[in-house]
Amino acid sequence: MQCRLVGALAFALACGKPGRGERIGDPLDYVDNATIDRGELFAMAPAGLMKLSLVKGTREYLTAPFPPPVIGLAVTRDEVLWGDWASSEGGGAIRAVSRQGGPVRTLATGQGRPSHLWTDGSEVYWSTMDFTPPENTARGALRSVAISGGNVVTRRSVDSAGFQPIGADATRVFFNQVSVAAYFGGTPAESFVGAIAKDGTGGVERFTSVDVWSWSWGQLIGSRIFWIAAGPPPAFQMLDLNTRTSTVIRAVDVGFDWVGVDARGGFTSSEVCKRNGAEEDPNATVDCSSWLRRLDSGEAVAYADWFVQGFAMDDTYVYWSVTGRGFYRVRR
Repeated sequence: MQCRLVGALAFALACGKPGRGERIGDPLDYVDNATIDRGELFAMAPAGLMKLSLVKGTREYLTAPFPPPVIGLAVTRDEVLWGDWASSEGGGAIRAVSRQGGPVRTLATGQGRPSHLWTDGSEVYWSTMDFTPPENTARGALRSVAISGGNVVTRRSVDSAGFQPIGADATRVFFNQVSVAAYFGGTPAESFVGAIAKDGTGGVERFTSVDVWSWSWGQLIGSRIFWIAAGPPPAFQMLDLNTRTSTVIRAVDVGFDWVGVDARGGFTSSEVCKRNGAEEDPNATVDCSSWLRRLDSGEAVAYADWFVQGFAMDDTYVYWSVTGRGFYRVRR
């Protein structure tokens, strides 16, 4: 029997729980921004930038530990790239290291909180957030630089807006623009999924008329854009660029944590925790559960009775690390 979401419910209580999947290794460090390319999983971890061979099972660290926070991760055929926030306002950088390890290379400096890295193999795109005194107005920007280095190009910059690059085709860069005025003040910016020309000509194409989810997740797969609409209720949506029609896939899971999409489909994860006792009770326990579901149907494909970290997927499996218990994979 398949376990499916009904409306906005996170669990279909009448359904049985699937298992964690196939255990393939020891628990990973706390990881973030996990991605897989050609049989290797890369992720940020407390010990540095981690590389895990999914074939050999070997684990190594390509860099020394980073001072937090470090946000964003992208992979090319030869390198791994990330956004280093640094400790000073506006002092962030875009850095890269060989997939085999070695010296760290710097592609851009003077960046405010560089995040949401994405690359097409020739350029790397990212978002920034700077605060201008004396009002400390938040100003977001979408930027890029050639993988080989050079001049940083500001593709778009708007007060009280945050950005996420979500893909590119031969002529356009696609992105989410999200208002951050609710968090930092200022006049609310427009929230939408759109595109701008790579050569800087023309205006902005807007593909949505509804607010984008504040987490600003989106992904371009072929001629389809996937994103999360703020709702209510929040929902996973898909836009066909050929027909310009938008489709609601399903409601966002309660406790939503991760989503990944490729040409074959997508998966989501969610975590729910319940405190057993009063907030001030030092002996109160906390029960947590995590679910891995298919994006389109909400069908549960894996379950764990604890936190899960380090999600990624390839053509055959979806991977997750159950905190303190093991590294698992589930066949797609």
